Amino acid sequence: MPAATTFDYRIAGLRVRSALPLPGAVLAVDGGPADLEVNDGAAERRPRPEGRLNARSADGQRARLVAPGIGVFEIESGRRVTAWREPPADAAGLAHWILGPVLAVVATQRGSLVLHGAVIQIADGAVIVMGDSGAGKSTLAAAGAARGHAVLADDIAIVSAADDGTPEVHAHAPLVRVDDPTLVPTAGRSWPSVDKQVCTLPPPMRTCVPVAAVVVLEDAPEVRITRLGRADAAFRLLTHSFCRPLFTTAQQGDNLHECAHVATRVSVHVVQRPRRLADLPAVVGAIEQLVTGSG
Repeated sequence: MPAATTFDYRIAGLRVRSALPLPGAVLAVDGGPADLEVNDGAAERRPRPEGRLNARSADGQRARLVAPGIGVFEIESGRRVTAWREPPADAAGLAHWILGPVLAVVATQRGSLVLHGAVIQIADGAVIVMGDSGAGKSTLAAAGAARGHAVLADDIAIVSAADDGTPEVHAHAPLVRVDDPTLVPTAGRSWPSVDKQVCTLPPPMRTCVPVAAVVVLEDAPEVRITRLGRADAAFRLLTHSFCRPLFTTAQQGDNLHECAHVATRVSVHVVQRPRRLADLPAVVGAIEQLVTGSG
């Protein structure tokens, strides 16, 4: 019997060995053992009906995510994922969840802070763009790509601390999910996934970048940037933390500590702007000025 096909990727600093294709992820070119295995549940027993709800174990090291119409995912100790596809979902729909919420749980189990936000690199620093669902995070990332900035992550920002305590973001998959692919002139392939179009981008030159700033998107008639105090900044980071419903009490404490640490080391700003596509270059330009200090 021929050996099953597997794919090796480099995602968020992890070597991922997957039995499922993950379109948009960067293939690994170096050898070595896997940090994370993604298994196709087709060869394993499906979860029982009563187990088809989001859940976690008491220690938080086992979790189940259920995506209706997409599949069921079980995550163990940040090292093993099993995915059961549900018709009519296709490989792209399954990959959308694996590279998004499932990876967020993996990173949380491995001790990283995970924020709900896109990430673009401006100069030598990473800018995390947070906001509510539908706030335009991916659209702003696409506008950043159009101005020559690398997109490090589209929907989840995985943050860890360097040896000196500097918060760093790990590059995820070089893609953005947008309503209109023409917003991304630098895009390679594109395909429909869930409710948007996925557009691939050139992979970033660096896979781990220090965080230069965090911005929170809000609607307003004109562009205005306001820096938050540390307490408000920590609260915003906490609000936009991924996986909060699955946290144990200990993980809640760790999450609070990590958000406070980032708020101490990195400036957090509210970016108010109109929701007009024509204003996107001005918004990105204002964030560029914020990061580089140019006027």
